[in-house]
Amino acid sequence: MLENIVVTKNEKDAFIGHLFWYSISDDLYSRQGLRNTLKNQGLSEGFMPNEIRPVDAFRRATKEVETRVAVNDKLYENFLVRDVYSDVQVAVRHIVKETVDSQGKRLSYNEKEAVIVLDKKSNTIQITATPDSVAERQAQKAVELFDIFKEHHNGQAVRGMVQSILRTMSPTPMRPSGGIYFIPSAHADTLIKLVNFCSAFAKGEGFKVPVVESKDNIDMVAKKVGDHLDGILNQCRGALADGTLTKSKLQELLSDARTTVASYKDYENMLTQQQEDMEKRIQEIRDTMMLLMDKSA
Repeated sequence: MLENIVVTKNEKDAFIGHLFWYSISDDLYSRQGLRNTLKNQGLSEGFMPNEIRPVDAFRRATKEVETRVAVNDKLYENFLVRDVYSDVQVAVRHIVKETVDSQGKRLSYNEKEAVIVLDKKSNTIQITATPDSVAERQAQKAVELFDIFKEHHNGQAVRGMVQSILRTMSPTPMRPSGGIYFIPSAHADTLIKLVNFCSAFAKGEGFKVPVVESKDNIDMVAKKVGDHLDGILNQCRGALADGTLTKSKLQELLSDARTTVASYKDYENMLTQQQEDMEKRIQEIRDTMMLLMDKSA
């Protein structure tokens, strides 16, 4: 049904909201640069990702240097990074080398090709490895990346920022897999800021297209809102039946459900003909949430 939705390029036409989609590719995003971009677009710094912990930058940097080297057309050397030890003072990771044949059969294995140690107090790295070996070169590369990653986020962190901003605008997924969202017109100003935020990056882009007020479009939005509410309700019911979910997962689901219920107010005036059906779904979610709250207490 999504392909039949009526959109317009004329912002002066009567419209009920916008379709929004975006893309943020993997890249290096400086923490200060992200803060400046939020500020420049009039968005709250509260959407910043968590501070980058040095130990996380260490894990990211060492994982990044895993590599595969061809010895000849029949032999390969895989240089992999493994956790060894961690406490309040240090984190230790090894570069291990496994030699495999063309079928992937392991022929030899050295679990200490290089030792990489992060001193958590000084945030410095020490390396022990055979000079000028592949492992030493990769370990040195990890040190260089560590200095970069301490101040830079990846694309996943920025996509998380976009999702956090998006959640404040009562979004309704227009496809089961997500990627395209309907945003009610009440959030048009914030949406402009989000589009500009996404488009401010060399490897980012954001788009919005106004959706004309018409019976077909309102029916379309009603169906997608209903599908979204049903999805949240099914997740809540599934959580009640699943005895293995952790309290943190239950709390996360409750948070999503609360956000969805609160978002419905932005659709009430639009979906007057479907009001009774929608309110029934909302009440079912509320009732299930109460049971989940008892379970997570």
